[in-house]
Amino acid sequence: MSNANHPSPHLPNPDAEARREAFEVARLQHAHRAFWIAVGLVTIAALLAAWQSVGAWRADARDATLIAGVDPNTAGWAELALLPGLGESVAKRIVAYREARRGQIADGVPVFQKPTDLLPVNGIGERMLKKIEGSLRFPNGPSPEFDSPTDGG
Repeated sequence: MSNANHPSPHLPNPDAEARREAFEVARLQHAHRAFWIAVGLVTIAALLAAWQSVGAWRADARDATLIAGVDPNTAGWAELALLPGLGESVAKRIVAYREARRGQIADGVPVFQKPTDLLPVNGIGERMLKKIEGSLRFPNGPSPEFDSPTDGG
């Protein structure tokens, strides 16, 4: 006598088959999610490594630039922005001021001949000038840190 509530072990069980399919779908969804999480983590790690190497490169470029000194008469804004505390916007103002003044002075005469010539640029005050003057060089002589002090007479 066969009981209708207990299917025969030899016949396919639709409930068991549906559970197996649901389990397989869930397993594949979890595997897919884990794969994309791994891809995201690897991407983040690669971006962090690249960011650190760019930061190191910028520090090396900045150190090399500051050792050699920056001539504000010839440097582009990117090079000027490497000066301590200066930043991109003030560096761009220096270049704009230099280009505007270049047409007002005689050919071959540099716009900036000494550190204080930078003071008319918006964003360059006495405090900023003190920060950057040791990293500046001018065409008429050594940077201010190498100038000999005057004796006043």
